[in-house]
Amino acid sequence: MNQQRNIVYDRRNFALHGINISMELDAIMNEYLDNIFETYCNSSTKTEWYWDELSAECLNIFSLEIKFDINSINSTDDLREIISNRTNEILTYKKEKIDELMFEQFQKWIIFRTIDENWREHLAGMDQLREGIGLRAYGQKNPLIEYKQEGFGMFVDMMSETNRETLKRIFRSNIQKTNQGPVVQRSKPK
Repeated sequence: MNQQRNIVYDRRNFALHGINISMELDAIMNEYLDNIFETYCNSSTKTEWYWDELSAECLNIFSLEIKFDINSINSTDDLREIISNRTNEILTYKKEKIDELMFEQFQKWIIFRTIDENWREHLAGMDQLREGIGLRAYGQKNPLIEYKQEGFGMFVDMMSETNRETLKRIFRSNIQKTNQGPVVQRSKPK
């Protein structure tokens, strides 16, 4: 649990005090892409990949259509390069649309808010797990080992969902500069 806390608080502190939030966003993006490639591109041949689901996921998270690039993609490296290039174009556009410093503050706020919300939910889930774990002893299982294994699984899921939600919030939000300052409009899911 302490290792989990350290990972979460490192991300929170970086969002609060970090100088270059782009590095953290790149790390989140790479972890997320690793996860979706493992889920949808787990075969060595691209014909066996789950293209419809992968395309829907990219459209949902990044507002990015990849169906038109299927013929030019031969590996996950090609796919990563296409997604990275297009997402960088989107981020550059968003930075230019408003002040770059303001966009960096927006990213920090999204990263901080998302990790904080999910961490609180994770802690509540861990409390529930702790309350019910004693029943595992009746099933001839060591409750401490079961608690650690399930808790780690819950943490991995929480971090994966945090990455997904962070990216979705950043890429699906429309930031507009007004006389009073930036206005954030969230895109409605389709």
